[in-house]
Amino acid sequence: MNKGCTVELDREKLKTLVTWVANNLKSLESELMAYQTALTVFRAGFPQQGAVFDLMLEKSRQHPPLLDHMRQKYEETLRLLLEQISQDQADEQAFLKALQLWQTNKGPIN
Repeated sequence: MNKGCTVELDREKLKTLVTWVANNLKSLESELMAYQTALTVFRAGFPQQGAVFDLMLEKSRQHPPLLDHMRQKYEETLRLLLEQISQDQADEQAFLKALQLWQTNKGPIN
């Protein structure tokens, strides 16, 4: 943005956005912790199978179709959203539309 340019901030909408982000992070972390807990219990009861699972998990993390899917799902829309935020005259409707497209075109954010 240009120096000296002021941007009017809609504090209520910002609070709503921050709440939405925090709730999604909380939901994701809760789900991740549930998986971690289940895996810890599984490993304790079945150590050999736990090692096989760890190997499968590592291979899955590096699986090109998964990496491509995640890149397509997040990177382009994030770029568009950041562009909207960076504009001197940010267009709230365009921002919201990009956010909605993110969820409908490529599946919901998990």
